[in-house]
Amino acid sequence: MEEFNNELNNNYLFKLLNHEDLNREFHNEIKVSLYLTLLSLYNNDYQENIYNNEINIIENYLRKINNLKVKIQLKRKEEEIDNLLNEIKELTINNESIIKKYNKENLDIISALDTKDPKEITPLIDKLTKVKINKQEKKSYYDNLRKHIVDNIYNNSNYIEDNTLYIGNDIAISLDDFYDVFDYLLTKDNYKKVYLNNETNTSRDNIINNIIDSINNNISLKEEVIPVVLTTLLINGVANYEEIDMSKFNIDNIKITDLYSFAGTNNELNNDKSAKWRKVSIPNNYLYHKIKELVNKGMYYFKDNKFILENINNGISDFKISINISDMYEFLQDNINNINEVKAKSKHI
Repeated sequence: MEEFNNELNNNYLFKLLNHEDLNREFHNEIKVSLYLTLLSLYNNDYQENIYNNEINIIENYLRKINNLKVKIQLKRKEEEIDNLLNEIKELTINNESIIKKYNKENLDIISALDTKDPKEITPLIDKLTKVKINKQEKKSYYDNLRKHIVDNIYNNSNYIEDNTLYIGNDIAISLDDFYDVFDYLLTKDNYKKVYLNNETNTSRDNIINNIIDSINNNISLKEEVIPVVLTTLLINGVANYEEIDMSKFNIDNIKITDLYSFAGTNNELNNDKSAKWRKVSIPNNYLYHKIKELVNKGMYYFKDNKFILENINNGISDFKISINISDMYEFLQDNINNINEVKAKSKHI
């Protein structure tokens, strides 16, 4: 795709669309957008057992590391020490995403354990334990904050200033707390399957996995920038969506009652900019709100070089639209330009 050239050349959405990595100017803006995209893909369904399971895993992990230190100090048999060391290494690998949350300083855990030196192992235990205690002390605060954010994030614009995320008029949260509140989004196994076949679920899982890998490893995204930018635009409000060209969207499945209602109205309005089902124009207002609903629920995937939004309700697909990936990039650019135009006009009022 050719690089976009528009007045947002200093804006983080432009950076995303050009597949630039997270080590650039708008690091936190992009990172928050990635988290909010994961939140929609998780469908805002936080479960208490996530926290309980995580604490059990980290407590067991710390207990075994402490036992290793004690065995070393007591000069137990080398075979006994090595068996426990190998067990801890296996736990480190199997619970990598969870342990990473508690390893805030990115310590080389395996290297510290391999020294078999209590002076190297003790600081490791202390630092992981400190993070665990902090999480436990903040649990109630984080639970309330999480609910407040989830209840408000999709209906209020947000911005970052002085390392603080502002959402609407009444939520201000430090970025460190925001990332901690939603750190469960970085565990790939926490996401449910939402579609009716394995191929579609795999495509959706790939979006989730690649976004998580981008956050963890500061790497650029590929086609996953589409849902990330779309999520950000919809949260912050698409201006004058009636003027946006939605004609490139294909209507693959729609409720027959909705279709009849459109066919029975004045179907000449916005005909050139609206999507079509045969000869019936689908109003932009309707399609925009359907897109927003599905994006907020994380109901989308890629297939055959297309971006597809599909709703599953009671085990049945009741709405589905698709658009070529190249056309979707243009659609996103049009939305960004549309917002810019509105902002430019408002400055002169």
